[in-house]
Amino acid sequence: MPATYDTPGFRYDGPGTYDSFTVAPLVDPNGKRSAVIFYVSRETGNVRLGVNPQQPNEILDYDIDYNEWMADRPDVALSVTVTAEPGLVVFGFGLIGNVCRAVIGGGVDGQTYKVTVRLTTSSTPQVVKENDFLVRIREV
Repeated sequence: MPATYDTPGFRYDGPGTYDSFTVAPLVDPNGKRSAVIFYVSRETGNVRLGVNPQQPNEILDYDIDYNEWMADRPDVALSVTVTAEPGLVVFGFGLIGNVCRAVIGGGVDGQTYKVTVRLTTSSTPQVVKENDFLVRIREV
């Protein structure tokens, strides 16, 4: 269950000031625990995902939970696409309810890659919600 922390003026390690963040715990297929961190911008209200550590030979799944964003919407999540910067491989992705699961691997030790997730709703016209998160490759 994600935990939300309200922290007015919180500084994320990127541009902007954020009012709150949510930590969604993850467990990879090998039982290793990590988390996806969602930051909510004070200036724009946009959600930004944090940096996720991964080793070069790991293939991990990442869950991006849109339940809160979809909660008050009359439409439903229709489709999702996941893309990554060159060097990182998206092995697959899918939508289960309002949760996108992306399976990601590859990358070069010491590099950080941006992953973009685009959720499309069933409304007319369609609404597209885009989120980015970073995967930092680091050999341990």
